[in-house]
Amino acid sequence: MLRGASSRASETQYFLWLFMLINWLKGSGYWMFSGIANVGDWAKVISGLEPHWAWRFFMTIFGGAAFMLFVWLALKELGKIIGGDDAAEQIRRSTKLGLISYFAAVVTVLLAGFFNPYGITGLPAVAGSFAVIGALSPLLWMMQWFRAESFKKESKSPLQIHRQWIWIASGAAAIIGYSVILGQTLYF
Repeated sequence: MLRGASSRASETQYFLWLFMLINWLKGSGYWMFSGIANVGDWAKVISGLEPHWAWRFFMTIFGGAAFMLFVWLALKELGKIIGGDDAAEQIRRSTKLGLISYFAAVVTVLLAGFFNPYGITGLPAVAGSFAVIGALSPLLWMMQWFRAESFKKESKSPLQIHRQWIWIASGAAAIIGYSVILGQTLYF
């Protein structure tokens, strides 16, 4: 979808890139964290498998390798959409977008925790906060890798994100739906 979105608005391209990155990082980061801390669904999956330490080691190594691979792949794709002629300006813009995205995600999850029936310090809110803080951490440091010449940056009109009320309204609706409805826990 991202590669097919080259003719779309910058906001759509960046949304698809960020959506791709977040999904990759959360999936691989969860494997890595489950191996390290022996918690979560995957810890239950491997419980009883022997030698247990080897299964945890494998999950940690595989999750960590996948995590780094996904950061590398995401930077390759970012090089195709970031645009601009000056490498320093491309890095500056990429860093700014990464920082804004990271802190917006962290603040959103923390605010959503207030609607958690177990409170902001309850397990779902704390686990969600740590997941976002850890899994999305590459948005803080990955642009240092992006400086490398191995990440080809295409020279084209720069990816510029403009304030669009449709994106803001859609994001607000998703956050409210997540926080107020799903965050309250649904019982059937």
